[in-house]
Order: sequence, then structure tokens, then C-alpha cells
Amino acid sequence: MPLTGHNILIVETEIGPFVLSLQRTLEAAGAETLVARDLRTARLRTNEFEFTGVVASNEHAAIKEAVDLRTVCYGSGATERDPRAILAALARLLAAI
Repeated sequence: MPLTGHNILIVETEIGPFVLSLQRTLEAAGAETLVARDLRTARLRTNEFEFTGVVASNEHAAIKEAVDLRTVCYGSGATERDPRAILAALARLLAAI
């Protein structure tokens, strides 16, 4: 599985069907996931846990500057709230590690 051994932080304000689908998709690909609802909580979680990547809505794109982790932002273009497209983008980023 492409994400086996990776711990992924998901940053999304609204915890609803989309985030649950995204979480299931990432976990089916072998990742462990944790969801944070805002940047403050996300930064706290990165101090508590060791993550290899971040998936964040465009609303939380500032996470890229807040943490030193490979990050995929979604909400426009090819990753417009499509869990499989997000998974593919994240797998490509993490394969370079």
C-alpha cells in the first residue's frame, strides 16, 4: 500500500462526510490519520505526534509555512475534494522522501 508507515495529519474545519471519506481512503492505503479542525490545533498535534505528511483544505493552506512537512492542499483543481486524487497527490509527495 502506498502510505504504509505514514502518519498523516488532516486539517479541516468541518468534520463531515467528506473528511470521513478522506480518512477512510488514506487509511485503506495504509496510513494512520489524525484530524485537526484548525491551524492552532494542527500545530499542537505536530508537537505531540510524528507526522510524515499533511492534507489540508485550502482554507488552512498556511499550515505549509507552519510545519516542515510535505503538504497537499485540496479545494481547487485536480484535488477538488476528491479523496482518490488527494491520495494520489500525497503518495507522489511522500514517495520522494
